[in-house]
Amino acid sequence: SLSLSLSLLSHSLRSSHHTANTADSAVMSDWTDNPFASSQDDNPFADPSVTAATTASTVPEYNPFDAAPTPAAATSSGDDGVGDGASAFGAKAAPAPAPAPAPAPADDVPSWASEKKPEPKKQAAPAQKAAAAPSEDERRRKEYEEREKAAQGPLQYPPGYRPNNWPPFPASFPSPLKPCYHQDIKGEIPEWGRSACRQAYYLWYLTVICLFWNFIASLSALGADVKGDATSAGVSTLFLVLFIPCSYSCWFRSLYNGFRKDSSLRYGWFFFTFGFQFIADCFFAVGFPGTGAAGLWVGISAVKEDKIIGIIVFVSFMLWTVHALLTLYMIKKVLSIYRATGQSMEKANEEWQRERDAGIYKAVTSDTARSAAASAARPS
Repeated sequence: SLSLSLSLLSHSLRSSHHTANTADSAVMSDWTDNPFASSQDDNPFADPSVTAATTASTVPEYNPFDAAPTPAAATSSGDDGVGDGASAFGAKAAPAPAPAPAPAPADDVPSWASEKKPEPKKQAAPAQKAAAAPSEDERRRKEYEEREKAAQGPLQYPPGYRPNNWPPFPASFPSPLKPCYHQDIKGEIPEWGRSACRQAYYLWYLTVICLFWNFIASLSALGADVKGDATSAGVSTLFLVLFIPCSYSCWFRSLYNGFRKDSSLRYGWFFFTFGFQFIADCFFAVGFPGTGAAGLWVGISAVKEDKIIGIIVFVSFMLWTVHALLTLYMIKKVLSIYRATGQSMEKANEEWQRERDAGIYKAVTSDTARSAAASAARPS
């Protein structure tokens, strides 16, 4: 019994000593371990059941995007609807082969995707070819229609063509009343002569007014019993009809072409005809009875018989007087331009000779061509 009690005592001593050593080692481990290191006791994924499920070779990785579910995942067991874990994560079955697309109907195939075979050309029969070819009458008819369309289209003028635009008669007027001249002061007259040309044109308008009023005054003198009043009325009508176109054609067109062509010959013709215009102004202003001029002389005779008729005749006298003064002014102005541009009588003679030679050559050649044509037309 004594030996038994000694053995129990020694066993208890060893146990207490082992317990003290274990406590000391635990305390030392608390001081030596890293307090910031992650502890396995705190990791929920360190549970043996979880580690066994993730490391088991029988559970493959589940792909939720796999379109073809495995038979093991499709089957479930148990009353609670939860399938067996091993069967749910079983081996992935091989995907079934995709079925071949069905051929599209013939109506749904686009035209560009279908291959077209070229159709063989049909040979036209000779009779059909003859019918398709246009006949001679058809060809002539088409040519006639094309020429008619070309004639109705805009006219093709040669280079340098200047269409007549003066007097500005309407297109509906008959044939004699058509434009006879081309006038474009702004486009054809140089700037240094444009002002004088416009003034001459306005002076021609005043000439028209003077001739018309002279005609009215001569008709009015019939009522005043002036000597030769009937003759004056007839001659004034002739002056009205002739002097209006003659004044425009003679002195205004000469000045216009002199400015446009810088021609000494046209300037000389202007001075010659415009001098006669000044003489005519003086003639109409004086007013000799029976001459068709209703001027001062006729006015003095008419005012004795009728004051109103006398006033009408005196207005004609004043118009011709103003016209004569403006004519002298235009002669002086054009003469200064004539000298400033270097014109002279020698140049006018040279131009006249050139134009004369050109006119003679044109007349001779035209006569030669006519005689040749006449001889060729004679029967042999």
